[in-house]
Amino acid sequence: MSFRTWCKTGAIRGIASVGIVVAGGGALGGVIVVDASAVPPFGFADLQSAVNAAADGDVLLVKDGTYDQFIVNGKSLTITADTGAFVVIGATPVTGLPALTIDGSAGPTRVVVNGILITSTVAGSGFDVGLRVAGGAAAWLENVSVDGFNTGLDVNGSEVIAHACEFYGAPGTPLTQVDGGTAVVAQNATLSFHGVSAVGGRGLDAISLANPAGIGGVGVLLDGGSLFSSGSLFGGGAGGDGIDFGGPCVAGGDGGVALVMAAHDPAVVVIDTLIDGGMGGAKAAACGAGIDGLPADQSSGTLAVEMGSARSFVVNSPVRAGKSVTLKFSGEPGDLRVLFFAASFQTLLAPSFSGALHLGLPMGDVALPPMPGNGDAFSVMLPALPPGIEGVTLHVQPAYVDSSGVAYLHAPSALVVLAANL
Repeated sequence: MSFRTWCKTGAIRGIASVGIVVAGGGALGGVIVVDASAVPPFGFADLQSAVNAAADGDVLLVKDGTYDQFIVNGKSLTITADTGAFVVIGATPVTGLPALTIDGSAGPTRVVVNGILITSTVAGSGFDVGLRVAGGAAAWLENVSVDGFNTGLDVNGSEVIAHACEFYGAPGTPLTQVDGGTAVVAQNATLSFHGVSAVGGRGLDAISLANPAGIGGVGVLLDGGSLFSSGSLFGGGAGGDGIDFGGPCVAGGDGGVALVMAAHDPAVVVIDTLIDGGMGGAKAAACGAGIDGLPADQSSGTLAVEMGSARSFVVNSPVRAGKSVTLKFSGEPGDLRVLFFAASFQTLLAPSFSGALHLGLPMGDVALPPMPGNGDAFSVMLPALPPGIEGVTLHVQPAYVDSSGVAYLHAPSALVVLAANL
């Protein structure tokens, strides 16, 4: 069976009057298994070696384990934790290197990352960046959590689509900086956040008269570029608490700002997104509490708040061919739905919609029944992959139209289909 035949016959069945044909030309490739317990040369025990060996379109299937930093530059790959695997990157970071760098300076770089925790467990490490996307690269992040770095996510001149992700700035420490870290920093970037939490780090509590309480970190800091957000949370970090020495005292630190639009006219559109400054640190005796952080500090650009609620969608991934995949939708009762799917991803503004289209061309589509209640889920069996194909990455995004005619393009989800023997 050819791949195109597999696509056409791989209809998602079991729902009356509904057929979902998987888009032809999906991102096809081999699968490289990465296992921290592997013994080279009989397997890949680290991610950098696997990336170096991979070709465009390959899937890196990562097993349980803790892995060192790595860089993807000039390759288009899918990097996914295996089903049920707990994958940690950068727990013992190297000074000056992000735990994960996705860089397009060496050529086209489009990377899907799914189900990975990026963290620093070194107390007071002060390492700069957890995840960096730069050089014109594009990253699709899903179920990714970044914590323990002065900057959680750093994006420069690149594109990031993030769904069901968490980015946290590190708390202040006496060894590096007393102020909390920033969750997201972006310069001239295109950001699309769906169900994302971006919260600044907590300021360090006051230690002495010479060491005042730290200020809470910023949630999202923008310099130019654009940001669309649906169903997300942007929060400033809490200020550190003050201290009382039985006479002299130190006041609490100020809370951090949730959203800073610093310069070069960033364009921000949000729907169903909570933007909340951090709480000021607790007072100490006669010394006052810190000032609560602002929800937004808009020195430049435009901030538009759309009315209505976010629509969400998710598929469980990865899935072996011949097994069931579950599609979950949430919206408003009676929403009309069309499901789009494609081999590649990008962000295209859709002026008549709330949100943006995150799929490349060509696309397939199929109409679904109206939304029953506030949510809908169904499972279907995936057909076997054709011979010679070990992995396929498909990008899926529904469009919704509510009873008043407002159309929504919100959360997408990536489906990684693996050969049954993997």
